[in-house]
Amino acid sequence: SQAARAPVLESRDRIDESSAAWQKADEFDRHHRKYGFRAARVFLEHEHWAGAVPVLQKLVDRFPYDVAMLRELGLAQFHAGQLADAEETLVLYQGRNPDDSTVNAAVLEMQSR
Repeated sequence: SQAARAPVLESRDRIDESSAAWQKADEFDRHHRKYGFRAARVFLEHEHWAGAVPVLQKLVDRFPYDVAMLRELGLAQFHAGQLADAEETLVLYQGRNPDDSTVNAAVLEMQSR
């Protein structure tokens, strides 16, 4: 199965293929976030921010009330240099969780540019 294949690919530093395998597994489990987030996590752990953004965006679109996913998307956008999108996402997140110091610092940095 794809879920069994993904960790093997990641252990071989085949990050794009590992994420794709997790995403394929996610297609069969549409009611949960676990495989979709693992697809994003592979990119996040390897600081491949631009790869994580579209995966996280799909998850945020699918689960709009998941504030943790919204946070991860905004921070990935920030690190990928997608500053306008990051600011929009993180300001939305701040409305739901105003005490997150990491997010607050990122928003302040973007607004000071």
